[in-house]
Amino acid sequence: SLKGNNETGGRARESAGVAEMGYVVTIDVAKPFRGKGIGESLLSAGEAWVQSWLGAGVMLHVFAENERAIRFYERMGYGRVGMQRGFYGPGLDAGMYWKDLGD
Repeated sequence: SLKGNNETGGRARESAGVAEMGYVVTIDVAKPFRGKGIGESLLSAGEAWVQSWLGAGVMLHVFAENERAIRFYERMGYGRVGMQRGFYGPGLDAGMYWKDLGD
């Protein structure tokens, strides 16, 4: 599903149901709106949705050189669990991140 609107400058896309976990496809916040908590709100809403159907946690990939996004996800409680070579294309690797939502 796609959540967000143009007024806040943010949107998030997630899918779910695979192995009873959520997966964040992307979170995009327009530059003028960054640093205002929009990404945090979108991610938190997605996590709450996963928790509502008792999902174990949330998985995501992030471009290995996107330091800002990596800091954001780590601040939000995600930990790196692996690396996927060429996830975004040849030479464009992704870190794999996980957040446990269980008790």
